[in-house]
Amino acid sequence: MLKTPFSKMSQWIKIERCTIPHSVFVTKNPDEETFEQLVELQNRFLQLPMEIRMKLNSYRTGEKIQRIGRMYNLNLLQMADIARVIRSFYFKEISLNAIAKILEKEMKVKFDVAQKISDFIVKEIIQDDSFKKEYQLKFAKLSLFDAIKEYPEINEQLVTEDMIKIKKYPEPARPSVKNWIFDYTSNLGYESHKATVRGEYLFRNENAKKLNFFDRQKLAFLLNAFDEKGLVMVDKEEKKIVFPSSQDRGKDISSQEFPSKKISSDFSSDQDIPQDIFERRGVGEEKKRFQERKTEKIDFSQKPKVFSQDSVSSPHKKADDEVIKTTLPKSELFVEEQRPIRIGFGGSVSTFSSSEKNNVHSQMNQPKNKTVSQKNVSGGREFSSQQKAGGKMNFVYSQKMPFEKEEKNKNIALKDAMINSNDKKSIPSSKSFSNNASFNSNKSPSNVVNLKER
Repeated sequence: MLKTPFSKMSQWIKIERCTIPHSVFVTKNPDEETFEQLVELQNRFLQLPMEIRMKLNSYRTGEKIQRIGRMYNLNLLQMADIARVIRSFYFKEISLNAIAKILEKEMKVKFDVAQKISDFIVKEIIQDDSFKKEYQLKFAKLSLFDAIKEYPEINEQLVTEDMIKIKKYPEPARPSVKNWIFDYTSNLGYESHKATVRGEYLFRNENAKKLNFFDRQKLAFLLNAFDEKGLVMVDKEEKKIVFPSSQDRGKDISSQEFPSKKISSDFSSDQDIPQDIFERRGVGEEKKRFQERKTEKIDFSQKPKVFSQDSVSSPHKKADDEVIKTTLPKSELFVEEQRPIRIGFGGSVSTFSSSEKNNVHSQMNQPKNKTVSQKNVSGGREFSSQQKAGGKMNFVYSQKMPFEKEEKNKNIALKDAMINSNDKKSIPSSKSFSNNASFNSNKSPSNVVNLKER
């Protein structure tokens, strides 16, 4: 367990941990106290009546123990023995008559001194009923309906943390007493419900199934009081319901709704942490370290990566680059951008001739009253400018450009020439073939026919 050694605690933390019965160390040596012992201590403490909890957790009780220490010149660890004995008495671990004998043994003092200290404890602390009177003045036990009637502010008291969705309301609502009861009754009705029905709501309802362990138990306590007409404790000064601590919930709620949870020493889950061991003790160093123990295994040294437009490459760009690299020969990868290129039927790469470029420009510069195919960028299909201007998208098949048709005619002519040459059983030389069968973009289709006749 990660904790601050007793010798390194601040002085006021030492005084609190040694003189307040609720916070005093479980073991005589403060550094030997374990987390499991703290959990067991907290569970037992939460089973006590509220007025006893107030007494064991009060600074007034701690001040009385400090007075004993000044009277008999005791050190802090001896005062811790006194606080531990008082807590053991209320935990029903020792009887009232055994206090003096235990103090003699634990504090290493004479029996008469231990007896005087015992008498002071009984008179000033155990028999002090001021906390009971204070409790009665501060708190009242009422039914949920009477509590809301007498203290309407309870309607707006928050039960859980996150906003909830309520039927017929478009916006999320505050998780208040009023809104949770409205959601419960709108789903299940206003009649009284059994524990199994409540359990179904607590774990299947859209709002309730998202709750953490402690919030679900608080909601279960509220719904139990609503269905069973049970009593709730109301803080008359704060005008709020005092929800029982999660470990104390078994007295008010059916065990079917909340199966017992095994507490482990692993701090990784919030459900394993007691409600507040150092309740009302401020934000001391020990409490801060206890809370920070949950994040011990998390490494905060590595900063998250920050991505920008420059650092993230487009998947489409990467795919395009791969296509170019696999299609073009190595020598053609560095063609100037302003120099148009085309890929032939055999995979060869060539540039547009001047006549072909003129044909392309003439086609693109036709008057608007003529039908010109334009590419639809969004769909990849083509439509005419007249159709586009008229508001009707009559898609047509893509048309080939004139130079593409001429390229096809040249290939057909070349194929026929090779067939004719085979029939004559004479293979022309490369020079004669280039002289007689040179095809460029300026040749017209009539030249191809004359070649066939020859």
